[in-house]
Amino acid sequence: MTEFTLEIAKKNIENLGLFSEVTGRIESNKRKNNIVFKVKENKKINNILIEGNSYVSTEELMPLIQSQENTIYNINQVRKDIQAIEAYYKKNNYDFAKVFKLKVPNDTNESLIFYISEGIIDTITITGNLKTRDYVVLRELTIEPGEPLSVKKNIESIKRIRNTGFFTDILPDIQPSKKNDHSYTLTLILKERET
Repeated sequence: MTEFTLEIAKKNIENLGLFSEVTGRIESNKRKNNIVFKVKENKKINNILIEGNSYVSTEELMPLIQSQENTIYNINQVRKDIQAIEAYYKKNNYDFAKVFKLKVPNDTNESLIFYISEGIIDTITITGNLKTRDYVVLRELTIEPGEPLSVKKNIESIKRIRNTGFFTDILPDIQPSKKNDHSYTLTLILKERET
């Protein structure tokens, strides 16, 4: 038994995702070497909550979560749960939605809480339109502030603006909002057609 073997065994136990702490040591006697591990098990999940969602209901999201109440918190399973939630949002054209924070069971809290940002548009700004009024562009948008940002709706909006025939180029610029955490600013950079 070597230190290298001990490290591999320790990593294998840590990779189970069930323990917050894993230590190991080699105990030797005349006949053989033994590896002794001391582990600290993760806390039990008493309940599972979802916070921050409004466009996709909790009833839609809960079946995606495979972590279960009254089981030990497993980081590997929770990673899969996060991937499933984010994939569901993307499938429903909420491209910027994400699980941005996780609260795990500990000594003072036995809840597993998924905090979701649905990628809300904070503001829409239009630049480059010198002759065309803002309202002409805004009325063609299929998205508006307060809604989740959707690539599909953004493409539809750009097509509608292009169909007005007033612009030769329309470039969307999406940036994190400076006003609100986990929201976005959409700027439409326009190049007007010469008349």
